[in-house]
Amino acid sequence: MTRSSPWVATVAILATALVSVLPACSRTANVGDVFTALDGAGLRRRERFTTDSKGAFCIVEYAISRPGATLEVLIRQRQLPDGADTNRVLAAVEDSPAPSEASQRAAVPLLALDEKGQPAANAPVPAGTFRCEVYLDGVLGGFADFKVDFADCPAALITDRTECSGYFQPEKVCPRYGATSTDKTTCKCTEGAWLCDK
Repeated sequence: MTRSSPWVATVAILATALVSVLPACSRTANVGDVFTALDGAGLRRRERFTTDSKGAFCIVEYAISRPGATLEVLIRQRQLPDGADTNRVLAAVEDSPAPSEASQRAAVPLLALDEKGQPAANAPVPAGTFRCEVYLDGVLGGFADFKVDFADCPAALITDRTECSGYFQPEKVCPRYGATSTDKTTCKCTEGAWLCDK
């Protein structure tokens, strides 16, 4: 009969203690859910948006109960409207949230951009395929993919010579009196503006 070495017993006890501690440590800071929505509160979840959407938000649910944790959210464009691959970061937010035992939520918008690529309030959300990436202390903690399509034809009257650039696919033809109109008069989005039949 062989006797166990005291070292073997000590190692076994330490290993058991380490296994029991690890889950508690991992719960002090983690990313729960990552999704996209039309609103900053995350009530209207979507994975597809249009260029005329009022907003396209990356919503992050997380729990951080220790100080010093760093949360970073990136919105990365992965494809252009024509399907060509790209790698552009269009939004980046970094924060060190105050510790809390409760679950917290952050919202990062995909900003509307003007023709020069600058953020603007009355501009379209850029079209393409995107990924919202969430990093906790520099490590990827979750992501959500989403797409922004060009807008469909307007629901009501199109005013001749009004801007359409960025909102609609170039050379898009729409009924002048709304998408559901049976009137045969049309408008074309060309060179950034609607040109309508007389």
